[in-house]
Amino acid sequence: MTDYSICTRTAPRPDAVWTAPKAQIVGNNTWPVSHWGKPQLPYLYGGYIHPGSAGATSLTLIVSQWNGQQGQSPYRVVQYDGINP
Repeated sequence: MTDYSICTRTAPRPDAVWTAPKAQIVGNNTWPVSHWGKPQLPYLYGGYIHPGSAGATSLTLIVSQWNGQQGQSPYRVVQYDGINP
């Protein structure tokens, strides 16, 4: 979350070397350059891989959004399908 994004990493086994983080969903798609063209969700809060994803190359990410503002819908969850890690 250091660059305001939800990232994925892959490895052939849990105890093997993992790839560098790959931004998938970003809070701001204008910064940094690696965020250009990525789906944007302002007030990005957290996320996880849905266990019912289609496969290792087609993930479903569940991402939450929280703005903390009273009088507004402060929390919601968005589903992204077909993410290639």
